[in-house]
Amino acid sequence: MPRLGSFPRILVLVCLLTPVAEITLWAQIPPLTEVMRDFNSGQLDLPRLRYWADKFGTQQPSAWQLTPTEYVGAVLSLSARLTEQGQQVTQLLVNAARQVESDSGPSSPDLLPLLDELASVYDAKQQFEQAVLVERRALGIAQSAAGYYHPSLAGRLRHLFCSSLRWASSDRSSALEFSQS
Repeated sequence: MPRLGSFPRILVLVCLLTPVAEITLWAQIPPLTEVMRDFNSGQLDLPRLRYWADKFGTQQPSAWQLTPTEYVGAVLSLSARLTEQGQQVTQLLVNAARQVESDSGPSSPDLLPLLDELASVYDAKQQFEQAVLVERRALGIAQSAAGYYHPSLAGRLRHLFCSSLRWASSDRSSALEFSQS
């Protein structure tokens, strides 16, 4: 059993053998719990919301000691709050999807809520081609997870069809404008 006097040497040894990134992550956990408390009480101002949105988009769920589902929920909450403030959230959602992909794999069902939100953002910005691409990917993941004939796919197919129609009609109207000029 180690003596109390050897404790500092053990701590120094642990610190020397622990990668710097891991020590940094240990230091970030208390601010994360603090920021979630502030977030839930509505006390986060816009610069702090942007800061945490950028932080979440650059680190995997496991770095925050969150499951991919918890991570996605936190990102979607940040996204909703930023949208309420009139801020763009596209980059946050793209980065978060990349982080979940690298943590859980490119066909993880945990990606579906992020992809759905990203498709909605693209649709609202009238970037229909991007929305269709994201919705196709989400449909493929959902089909792999639930099976090709699962009833939950009907809503996804409807959204994909509507986005495809909007994309086609926007291409047609831009082609008409070009031909008339």
